[in-house]
Amino acid sequence: MKKIITLSMLFLFFSCSSKKREKIASFETIYTSYYGGNEESSHLVVDDGKAYEIEITRLGIKDQMQKLPTIDFKKNNVLFLHLGLKNSGGYAIDVEKIEFIDNELFIYQKVSSPIKDENVTMALTNPYCIVKIPKAEKNIIK
Repeated sequence: MKKIITLSMLFLFFSCSSKKREKIASFETIYTSYYGGNEESSHLVVDDGKAYEIEITRLGIKDQMQKLPTIDFKKNNVLFLHLGLKNSGGYAIDVEKIEFIDNELFIYQKVSSPIKDENVTMALTNPYCIVKIPKAEKNIIK
């Protein structure tokens, strides 16, 4: 009987620990471009259709809206990731993975840059991407 009580106490102790619960979450990159993003590295999380349409219009891609998936803002938000102004081609930004940790959404961005001595476009670029992400209490961009 003592063993059962001891095992029960250990189970209760470990199940109530403050260890964070991690869960990989799904996301969808819905648009990327090498031109037209913000001049500074930044991000914007949009949680309603009106703000989404305003940002799409500001980026000059409103004509692409019919090709973009419909967003259910009750379940999802939209993340705009901007890499900032770059002095050549070969740069890109996207989301590598996202995970929930204690109701916070951690978003890991993936930045690509040109390989040394690689031929690239000699033009100013400002890459960005638009990503559909799940709703969360808090978004943390890494």
